[in-house]
Amino acid sequence: MKIFLTLLLGLFLPVLSVYAQVDTVCNLLPVKDGRVFYSDVITIENASTNDLYSTSKIWIAETFHDAKDVIQTDVENSLITLKALIPVPDDVNQKLRVNMIIQFKEGRFKYEITNIYFVINAIDLDNPIEKVPAFTDCKIETLQKFDDAIMSLIVDFRKKLCAADYSW
Repeated sequence: MKIFLTLLLGLFLPVLSVYAQVDTVCNLLPVKDGRVFYSDVITIENASTNDLYSTSKIWIAETFHDAKDVIQTDVENSLITLKALIPVPDDVNQKLRVNMIIQFKEGRFKYEITNIYFVINAIDLDNPIEKVPAFTDCKIETLQKFDDAIMSLIVDFRKKLCAADYSW
């Protein structure tokens, strides 16, 4: 019986580990097609496409203070794309420039954060995060700050959309 279980586990464990793997850099930043990429689809019952779109527009105005500066595309009730600077925690001189794509469907929304660039001292070096030495050298402390900055944006956005009262 032990031999049978050992063989069974030996056959299925490699298969399970393949399905469990997610492309990451240094086991921290999610990667798709060689670029750092954050994405998720969130379902919110009783929220119409218009509700989600309107709440997103409010979040953009509250978060970036001038929505016109960050909104690149705005297709009512369907799609918003942003290009924005977000601060890197614990360093006032560093920011990340990100593209955020938000799509809306009845009762759900999808966000993607892509094309992340490193900005230092307000100078946009047009340097993709994937080419920053901390990225290529796997400097966990710096990469964690980058991840914290992006996750803070995501958490704030999700919190705003998920906490809104769509029943009125």
